[in-house]
Amino acid sequence: MSQNPEERASLISNPSGYTEDPLRSGRTLPTLGNYKLYPQRWAVLFAASLLSLVNNIIWICFLSAEDSAEDYYDVDEDTLNYLSLTYLVTNVVLTLPAASYLDHSGIRRCTLISATFNLLGGWFRYGSELFPSGSRFWILLVGQGVASLSSPMYLSLPPKIAGVWFAEKERTIATAIVSLSQVLGIAGGYALGAVIVKSKDDIPLFLLVQAILTSVTFVVVFFGAFEKPPTSPSASAEGFIHPVSMKETLKEMWKDSRDFKVLLLCFCPGYGAAVATFSLMENILAPKGYSSATAGWYGVILILVGTLGAGVFGGVIDVTRKYRESMIVAFICAAASFGWFGLMVEPDNDIPLAFSCAAVGFFMLAMLPVCMEAGVEYTHPTPEATVAGVMMTLGSLCGVICLLVMEFLQEPDEGSMWKSLIFGFSVSVCCAGCTLFLRPNYKRLEYEKSVNYQLQSP
Repeated sequence: MSQNPEERASLISNPSGYTEDPLRSGRTLPTLGNYKLYPQRWAVLFAASLLSLVNNIIWICFLSAEDSAEDYYDVDEDTLNYLSLTYLVTNVVLTLPAASYLDHSGIRRCTLISATFNLLGGWFRYGSELFPSGSRFWILLVGQGVASLSSPMYLSLPPKIAGVWFAEKERTIATAIVSLSQVLGIAGGYALGAVIVKSKDDIPLFLLVQAILTSVTFVVVFFGAFEKPPTSPSASAEGFIHPVSMKETLKEMWKDSRDFKVLLLCFCPGYGAAVATFSLMENILAPKGYSSATAGWYGVILILVGTLGAGVFGGVIDVTRKYRESMIVAFICAAASFGWFGLMVEPDNDIPLAFSCAAVGFFMLAMLPVCMEAGVEYTHPTPEATVAGVMMTLGSLCGVICLLVMEFLQEPDEGSMWKSLIFGFSVSVCCAGCTLFLRPNYKRLEYEKSVNYQLQSP
């Protein structure tokens, strides 16, 4: 479904670089309607998902082995937290430029660059074992920084891959799969740490396993990350040309985007509170007598059930297109679940705590793919990666702020984080309230509906 230069040039009418809506201009796109799906879309989805999964294992790997890591590197808890904070800072600074680069350079190039940083960072971290014990942690931190450069590249991939490769009724599920591979990586980091690290002497093996995973990931990405299908899967994938500069893209996105701004108020603080809570899970549970390994398994429960929740919400949206209603339900239930989790953080309260973690995961993690797809709908025809980049940049910034605030609120003597949990609950309640101001203004769906109507008209 390609257009010759004359046809494509004739469809460009505005200075921002977007093509006209064929219905509003009175002209037609001669290639629209010949849509096709390719099996390679699943290879692209798998490659991107594996990349984000493995890179997030690196990000979060010591959360279930904090005690052993602190002993091995001879650092305190706050210093060890620099490893996870590195990713948040990198995401805040580089996600938006990386999203713009993705929109202009394509899926394959950006995925390969991301996989390369992931590979180099993984082996650099393992290479820290060659240095004296006094400097080993700081070399590890440099390697962590290299690996973190992978993250901004893939954070914007989910809606981009969904829009370029998948049909209308597959997009939310596709976005959910790639998005949730990030949180599955967090679960993988928890689980690997709990299984492999029994004492500080297991840290080198733990790093080696992660380095090997980065090598496998690079091979998968190299052979599986295709650029785009020869024929587009939908009208929205075919009908627009992206602007040539990030400034023009952001200007176009911000125009007439009241609902997107409300969505940012819902998503970004909620995402930040979720990331901070995941990062501080061991800190939250340790004062109540739970070990690092136990905290890790609670994190695994939260994320695995959250994957199920995102699949449920994604499937419902692909069938019903009820973005607003789904977000209201997810955010309100997430706030209630977070409050329940805070009340269950008590000594020897294993079963109720596990159920509350499952509830938090089911509703809170469902918000990630749902909000990403809703953002693309509200801002169409803005490129998908740019929309996701804006959301993840602001979300990561909120994550850094929430992490610092929650650490500041920790009781200095007992280490209790009840004030931090109240803060997180308050943020989630405010986000839930903002969803009530969203409107069902789905521009991409309306565009595709209008084009399909024209194609069916005599």
